[in-house]
Formats: sequence, C-alpha cells, structure tokens
Amino acid sequence: MVTRDSMLFYRSFYEAIENLPRDVQGEVYSAIFSYGLNGEDRSAQLKPIARSIWLLVKPIIDSNNKRYENSKKGGAPQGNQNATKTTEEQPKNNQETTKHQPNKDVGCGMLDVGSKKKEELPKDTLVKADRPPCPDYSLIVHSWNLFAADNGLAQVVQLSKSRKDKLRLRLANPNWSITKILDAISEQREFLCGTNKQGWKVSFDWLIENDKNFLKVLERQYAPTILHDTAKRDAERMAKKLYERQNK
Repeated sequence: MVTRDSMLFYRSFYEAIENLPRDVQGEVYSAIFSYGLNGEDRSAQLKPIARSIWLLVKPIIDSNNKRYENSKKGGAPQGNQNATKTTEEQPKNNQETTKHQPNKDVGCGMLDVGSKKKEELPKDTLVKADRPPCPDYSLIVHSWNLFAADNGLAQVVQLSKSRKDKLRLRLANPNWSITKILDAISEQREFLCGTNKQGWKVSFDWLIENDKNFLKVLERQYAPTILHDTAKRDAERMAKKLYERQNK
C-alpha cells in the first residue's frame, strides 16, 4: 500500500460536505484522507449520502495521485500529447493568419477576453467575471438517485436543459439543500413514498418545479401528525356544513 505525506483538498470538497450532518461529515472526511494518504478504500462502510459524496471525490483523488506518480518518473504519461510533442514552426506575427480561438468556458464565470488587447479592457476585467460560476449539478442528481433507489422513487436519467434551468433557480434559494431535503423526506416517508390514497410519490421534478414544493418538505407538512390534524379539521368542517344545511 502506497502512503503519502500530503494530498490536495479542494474547496469544492469542503462546500459539498459543509451542510451534511456532523456524523456524516466525519465519515466523508475520514474516507477522503484514508484514501488520499494511505490508499485505503472505506467506501463499503459509508452511509448512502456519505457514499454519494465519496464517489464524486474519488476520481479526482485518483487523477491527482496518477499525476503525482507520473511527475516522479519525469515527463508526461504515455499517450499524452505532451509526451510526443515536437517543436513546431511558430506562427508568423500576422493577424490574418493567427486567429482568436473562442474560450470554451465562457458562461461559467469566465470572460472571453482573447479578442481584445489588454489595454482596451476595463480595469480588473482579467480577474473578475460578469457571470456567476456554473453550478455543479452532478452531486445533487447523484445524491437523489442513491436515495431514490433505496426508497422506490423515480431516478433521474438525464438532466435536460429544462431541469437545469429549474434547478438553477432552486439553488438561488438559500433554503435549498439536497441533504436536508432528503433527510426530511426520510422523516415523512410514509406519505411521500407512496403510502397515501392516491399512491402519489415525491419526484425530483416535483421538488425543483418551484420554491413551494421543497419548502413544504422542509417544513414537515407531510409528517403523519400534521396530516392527521389536517384531515381531522377537514372532517370537522364538512360535518359542520352538513349540520348547517340540515337545520336551515
């Protein structure tokens, strides 16, 4: 087993783990550092939510470890274009032959400034972006699919543009947290997972449809006691209306 004295830990890891319950955070952190420093895979011992985070982090750790091992050998890994790169003729200083290549990351928090000269750009343009960074939906979808598989709910097969647009709006709401939503669904599983008169089940599309649906889940409006009290009040109102009609 190869051990290391250090490893890379990204801010995106921290942000993904930050809102998890304390006990789950401990599981994820332990799994990450055990694997990154000691090469020990503890994924089989993780709870579903912790395991969903781990499955997203592991490929990044593997990639960094591979890059580190290749750097010790010297040179780029075999098959990499850099390993076979030869000195090519440099393009002439001619604006007609050297064309600007568009930035593929435009729209994800980066500015396409390649077509402008530096002196033509406003101050701080090179370090500030006009657009917010593109959100990472993979963690949310993966967490939902793991939970859905365990509870007989429909999984997300494809994240369409329509779903991305709705999810982007939900992420702008400070109350949105996929971890808290899944925990709340677990507490209200009796109703939300199909045990109701209509046989209705909560779905990913229903959660992201608007800002009301997921808040109902977080407020525990589908908890058994609340549903019982609501049904009781409805029955009392109906009985009162029938009584008033009969005594007119």
